[in-house]
Amino acid sequence: MTDELVKESAKLDPALPPPSPSPSPSASASALPLPPTDQPGRNNADHSGSNPVAAAMTEQLVRESAKLDPALPPPDQSGVK
Repeated sequence: MTDELVKESAKLDPALPPPSPSPSPSASASALPLPPTDQPGRNNADHSGSNPVAAAMTEQLVRESAKLDPALPPPDQSGVK
């Protein structure tokens, strides 16, 4: 199921203009901060064809979504041991 979703999301939208050709992969990769690869609990296997930009953006979204909003009340910890 996940593989199907990844393939579907990788398709270009015909309603949008085609992406411009990117510079050499080494130039674009060096310009972006890469997420650490030594995090426990993460699958760090090298997936051929993976998109490092998407991976970095996903990692950033995960980190941001894990932050608590100070405007909200703290989560209920009564069931946590």
